[in-house]
Amino acid sequence: MSSSNLPSSAATLCLKTSWTKTKLQNLGSGPSPTSLQVDGNGVESVDSFVYLGSLQKSEDNSRPDMMRRISLAGSISHVLLELDIA
Repeated sequence: MSSSNLPSSAATLCLKTSWTKTKLQNLGSGPSPTSLQVDGNGVESVDSFVYLGSLQKSEDNSRPDMMRRISLAGSISHVLLELDIA
């Protein structure tokens, strides 16, 4: 589907694109574009974002997410030990 078909394709499913939430992430195929226009709407280029609780980053593959999850697990383990649940 081309970007010009996006609004009409989404409309057939009763969907609307939230352009303020729509982001562009380069996953390692050349330099990131500074901006992108889709159907007259600007789309921000980002290096990282959290999606469904998982940190997605353009570089370092999944290492940032792995470190984040280890930190979260460690903090929960500490709380459980204090509550004497673990």
